[in-house]
Amino acid sequence: MNKKFVATLALVLIVVVGLSAAPTFSGRFRQGYTFTFSDPVTITEWKATGSKEEAKLVFKFADENGLWTVDLRGTGAMNSNDKWAANASIDLGKALTAAGVDTGKVTAVASIGNNTAVTVLSAYNDVTGNEDYKFKNNGAASTSLTIGYDKLVKFQVAVDPTNADRSVAVAALTEPVDGVKAGIAYAYNATTDEGWNDTDAINGSVDVNIAKLADLDFSLGLSAFDTYLLDVQKNYLAVNVNGGAGDVSAYVEFTLYDTTKGLNTYVEYAGIENVGLDAYFNIADLSDVANNYTVGADVSYDLGGVSYNLNAEYGGTFSLTPYVVIYF
Repeated sequence: MNKKFVATLALVLIVVVGLSAAPTFSGRFRQGYTFTFSDPVTITEWKATGSKEEAKLVFKFADENGLWTVDLRGTGAMNSNDKWAANASIDLGKALTAAGVDTGKVTAVASIGNNTAVTVLSAYNDVTGNEDYKFKNNGAASTSLTIGYDKLVKFQVAVDPTNADRSVAVAALTEPVDGVKAGIAYAYNATTDEGWNDTDAINGSVDVNIAKLADLDFSLGLSAFDTYLLDVQKNYLAVNVNGGAGDVSAYVEFTLYDTTKGLNTYVEYAGIENVGLDAYFNIADLSDVANNYTVGADVSYDLGGVSYNLNAEYGGTFSLTPYVVIYF
């Protein structure tokens, strides 16, 4: 083996291991009650979609130069010798630079640890926040490597070598000009958060910042993703137009999930200090609007680090949900 390579690798390891680790905490608390005005009126505990508990904690250790991050996971009890599930992200490019190796505009980041699945690169602008665009391999101990050159192109591979099916996902993301991004991915034994799973699947995504390309004085963008399951021959598509001017922002998203067409619309006003205002109108199935629509609005007020919220919604029955959120 080349002696210069061995010496460089050893120096990289010394640099990484020798760095100090600064712990960081972040998270949120949220809780409320939903009053549904049916017959009879019901009161249920409210927790945001996907949340099983009132609080969420993100606990990480990271070196001061951003060379690596260890993200603790699982349900450790914070005892002095407690065992935690964890994932490590290692910036190999920065480590080589710190060791005196000039990597230029080449970047490389590795991830290993408690990864059941790795979400691969995507260009999609997820305006709704529902994360339907996420495209993953499937496993219990996945690892990934992402290599890129400036903003022009990135390549990623994610695999769980312990999985009997050897689930693997590969992806590429490019930004040939400012304002245009495109991505493509393939996965063997693919999975998504929505349960769109298949032995073989492909995914494509695009995001166009029209305002930047046309030098507009307001924001305007177009974004889309498409996931196709090759074996079962099912397609999942979403396209959105998003934009805003001044204190007003909005989006419209059209979805075609297999044979079901849907529509999501949203508008937000942020012109009042410490006050949030928004309204939305969603249709889960355009073939039967009367039984599949939801219309609602939110108002919030931030005071003393706490966000006080009230949601009003109608979708066959009317409901009011007062709740509080604290971010830390």
